[in-house]
Amino acid sequence: MLLEPTWTATSAKERVLHRIITLDETCARSYQPELKWQSNEWRHYGSPRRSNILQNPNNVKMMVIFVYDCHGVILKHTFSTTAGNQCAVKLLIFGAPS
Repeated sequence: MLLEPTWTATSAKERVLHRIITLDETCARSYQPELKWQSNEWRHYGSPRRSNILQNPNNVKMMVIFVYDCHGVILKHTFSTTAGNQCAVKLLIFGAPS
């Protein structure tokens, strides 16, 4: 005997949650980690200390886009981000506006 699925309010809510897709965009700068390592190196007693220089961020600025749903990450491609690529990602995930 096969049981037919019962459509309760709880299962309807779960079906809605399974249809939700989240897109998160954030901007990140790249730093050189060896600069911090060099400033923390051990020195002998009496040896001259290096003068502290403010670290400037590199010119590399990245747009990081995460697209995921209740099962995990959906979009796993990496590419250079431009305004055109951002629109293409949103059209790929959300579909063309009607």
